[in-house]
Amino acid sequence: MNNKGFTLTETLLALVIIGVIASLTMPVIKHKSDKQEEVARLKKAFSTMSHVTNMIIDNEGRANASNGGWATSTKDIYTIYRQYIINAKDCGTKEKGCFSEKYTLMNNQTAPTPGAGEKKYSFVMSDGTEISMSDSDSDFSYNCSLSASGSKHVCQLIRVDVNGDKKPNKVGRDIFSFSLKSTGLYPSGCDSNLCSKKNSGWGCACKVLREGNINY
Repeated sequence: MNNKGFTLTETLLALVIIGVIASLTMPVIKHKSDKQEEVARLKKAFSTMSHVTNMIIDNEGRANASNGGWATSTKDIYTIYRQYIINAKDCGTKEKGCFSEKYTLMNNQTAPTPGAGEKKYSFVMSDGTEISMSDSDSDFSYNCSLSASGSKHVCQLIRVDVNGDKKPNKVGRDIFSFSLKSTGLYPSGCDSNLCSKKNSGWGCACKVLREGNINY
């Protein structure tokens, strides 16, 4: 009787082929898994910040000044959020270790450096999500008229790094923006279509939350 089976050479060749296929597919699978995790963290961050914003509005009234609101300065907004968010690391104007010091925009350009005299206020939530607010991303006029990151009638833009100091530190991937308006907090980008690889990525939060995916 002749025993039919694989030779040692054939077995080794099959293992090599399997190894090559694995080396090609594993990075793709990991990349997709990382994106799914970042979407989940963005959803959690927005849910938390939106809930806190609604609590503040219920207790303090609308944010904009036309209603005698509490959005009168970035420092005041930061302070009131800190009163409502428990177990968060209070960084104040300290940047180091509190929000990504270096990050890139979605179009792969380097994020612009802060302007002279610009103040940023940051805190880190208990799950590691980093929150930052800047004086230059605000408008405290009568009806809050800032138009930025694909949103209109904004009082204050709130920057969010959903995975803290972990990479890739890229806007539209793990760094996003929320828009504080008079009636609540909204994901940036809902008022216009600014989420594409040609843009900065600051207007992508709305698209990602609507579609539940980072597909650009």
